[in-house]
Amino acid sequence: MNIRVQDANAIVYNSTPGASIDLQSSRTGSFGIPTTVLRVIENKIGVNNLNPTETLDIVGTVNATGDLSITSETNSTNLQNGSIRTEGGLSVSKDINVGGDLTMLTGSLITKSIRPLTGSETIGEANNKYSTIYAN
Repeated sequence: MNIRVQDANAIVYNSTPGASIDLQSSRTGSFGIPTTVLRVIENKIGVNNLNPTETLDIVGTVNATGDLSITSETNSTNLQNGSIRTEGGLSVSKDINVGGDLTMLTGSLITKSIRPLTGSETIGEANNKYSTIYAN
């Protein structure tokens, strides 16, 4: 392992090809055995992950304050692709704006309420009408 200062920046590196740099910590209940919590290997960083396969590969819960901006424009055509994918559910506390199509592959769309329409708004389309609408 090598440590040096270059242009007022601290540089830590491992000159062995393919070897990692690990940050270890002792955790309560682990009997003082160091546990790797951060691993840097080539161009990948693992947090609580000894074998990162992505640029940033985290095992555990991520908590972020502020906005999350994804600049990838990968389109979603199925459940295995797109800029954002989750194997679990999705909970959103505020409004959702969709710029393209909204496709549901399974399940049903249930709404608690639909806001009243203005005089110029319609439900459905001329060539794609709803078969039944219930109202009181």
